[in-house]
Amino acid sequence: MLYTIDIEDFNLLYRLDENNVFIDVSHRENKEILPGDKTFDNYQSAKISKLKLGLTILVEGKEVNCNEDSYTMGEPYVTINLHRTDKPKQLYFTKEQLQKVLYLGNDNEHNRLVIDFDGFIHLNPLKKKSEGLYAVSYEVFAAGNGYVGQTWSATELQDLYDSLIQGWHRHLLYGETVYVDCSNGSSSEDNIKVILDILK
Repeated sequence: MLYTIDIEDFNLLYRLDENNVFIDVSHRENKEILPGDKTFDNYQSAKISKLKLGLTILVEGKEVNCNEDSYTMGEPYVTINLHRTDKPKQLYFTKEQLQKVLYLGNDNEHNRLVIDFDGFIHLNPLKKKSEGLYAVSYEVFAAGNGYVGQTWSATELQDLYDSLIQGWHRHLLYGETVYVDCSNGSSSEDNIKVILDILK
């Protein structure tokens, strides 16, 4: 994995280069990395560099927000983009793997389902930081609601599996971290076929 620091609105606009200057890359595809682009080997080092930029920066005479949590819709903002450089170790996960992870969970804690960059499912306690560390993150399972653990019911398993497979498909297609909270209606079988085509 490689990470870049970019300025986007709904499209890629600028990318930080090796001289710590934002250059116009609006003519490029988001995933395209060229010599001279500043890249980072991990999310944390990219985040540290982004934080050093401050709250706002000036690019071509325009102020750009560096805080993604407080930008105005449609206005440019600074973000960290992920770029896959290799195939995952596991092409996709199975419904049985998901079921096992949920069954082994601790319902006394708030939990978040995540998929790592190699395609493996994990159930992490909410207190564990996950920003930028996972390909796909699912909504939080509140403690005591029976979403995980030995009393867990498999009634929602298919919808949950479909949602996660859709998120994994999107991650592989666009090379971005994905948050999912529900299925978009497409089947996991259809998404798996596309995933296998992507990873040929």
